[in-house]
Amino acid sequence: MAAGGGVWPLPLATAARSAALAGDWYHLKRLRSLDEIARAIDEATIDDVLAYLARYPADGFSVLTIGPEPLDTAAAGI
Repeated sequence: MAAGGGVWPLPLATAARSAALAGDWYHLKRLRSLDEIARAIDEATIDDVLAYLARYPADGFSVLTIGPEPLDTAAAGI
């Protein structure tokens, strides 16, 4: 299926697509095609993203690091 003039790189897993359809039905009371979702993504603007972040601020994150050295969270601003 086309998305932004291209082709989906991999088919969506059946379980993931089923979950997406269930979410659409629950939140929108209708189902969206993959083309409709791709179109909405392609049409999203920076202002749309900023408005979403203003309405739903990102906070309360947890950080997990794996590696031989601890992460310097002070330098990362965490």
